[in-house]
Amino acid sequence: MPNWHPLFVHFPLAILTLSAIFDFGGILFKRDDLNRFGWWCLLAGVTGLFVTVTTGLFAEGTVKISAAAQSTFEFHETLAFVVTAGFCSLLLWRVAGKTNLPARLKIAYFALLTIGLVLMWVVAWFGGELVYKYGVGVK
Repeated sequence: MPNWHPLFVHFPLAILTLSAIFDFGGILFKRDDLNRFGWWCLLAGVTGLFVTVTTGLFAEGTVKISAAAQSTFEFHETLAFVVTAGFCSLLLWRVAGKTNLPARLKIAYFALLTIGLVLMWVVAWFGGELVYKYGVGVK
């Protein structure tokens, strides 16, 4: 089975980052259409995270992970699960608010969104380390 993980990893990175940009822009410029784009990007980004994590789990069985790369791999995998759970929580928060940003807790929402984005980029960094430093998945 081919390793599809590298094909999908970039989509949630970009789409979830766009979600934050649209939501912040919607608040800054008082435009509901930007917040709607933020919602749709959040939904698409979380879907992309599920696809990315699933292909990553399949990829684990198709690549050789050296002993030197093992701790980096485990951190990458564990943090990916944490990030996915966090963004799922944000998505459910938006669903509970009928896709709108929380009215009184916008600062808390944006703080959690920012933490999620930073952690997601950390996951990506360690994924890059696995490939470029340790040669995982490189033939």
